[in-house]
Amino acid sequence: MNPAVLQCGPALDTLGREHVESAPCGHAPMLPSIFNGCSSLTSVTIPDGVNLIGTLAFGRCIKLTRVVVPEGVTLIEDSVFAGCSGLTTVSLGQNVTSIGQRAFYQCSGLISIDLPEGLTTIGSGAFDFCIS
Repeated sequence: MNPAVLQCGPALDTLGREHVESAPCGHAPMLPSIFNGCSSLTSVTIPDGVNLIGTLAFGRCIKLTRVVVPEGVTLIEDSVFAGCSGLTTVSLGQNVTSIGQRAFYQCSGLISIDLPEGLTTIGSGAFDFCIS
């Protein structure tokens, strides 16, 4: 495994990396498209200090299989995991209140996702083409 350390700031070059480990970065958003199209990522643990995950942050990461979203995240924006066809397991923190449009669109391998009790909004098409 060749981990990348996620820190607040510009997008990281993750080519050749299989796992993204993360460092706390205060109460900050995870930038839109920060890992969009990273074909080597297989698992991600979002930092504890992140409060929202930006649009397409992990879009088209086709080898991504597992994601852990911490308690601090309240919002998963539109298309965050769209096209992650290998994604099978998502662990959402209990403070997620909103999942954006097409957030898990075309996650055809998705088997397990526990929706938090306080979830109030699921956007249009959030789970379209999740056929498992």
